[in-house]
Amino acid sequence: MSNATLTEQASETQKVVILNIGGLKLILPQADIRAVESIVDVNLHDPPDNGAGWVAYQGQRWPVYCLSDELRFLCTPPDTRRACVLMTVPGGYLGLICDDVRVLVRFSASCFDLPLSMRLPMSPVSGLVSVEDSIACVSDAGRLANFVAHAASSPYSSEHDVR
Repeated sequence: MSNATLTEQASETQKVVILNIGGLKLILPQADIRAVESIVDVNLHDPPDNGAGWVAYQGQRWPVYCLSDELRFLCTPPDTRRACVLMTVPGGYLGLICDDVRVLVRFSASCFDLPLSMRLPMSPVSGLVSVEDSIACVSDAGRLANFVAHAASSPYSSEHDVR
């Protein structure tokens, strides 16, 4: 897992990954992504708490989650979701289902702090960046793993807001 975030490297050119999740663009350091799998490779039976299923990788199964464009956990992936990114996190891997995944090889942009009203505890979003004529939310595998861990211990169930 990369220790550097987009916020820390805002002035450097780097490889990033854009995950399209409904109307949300989530941008992460490319170094945080271990693999991209097809949604058909995700076992949707007996998912983990707040999860959508499991994916096999390196002889083990890893939890897979599906978020709405409002960062709510979804039990069932929408039909538009075609990919699962497997992110490196402490202790293994974490899958996130998305509509599509793109790598930007030469990405250089300033990351903007979140407005105060958007700075929520345990949010996976650390900042905002302008990319491809729109705004993307900046995150990384560590923040997403913390978000999932917080949701698993939350009194909320799937398809509820746990930001």
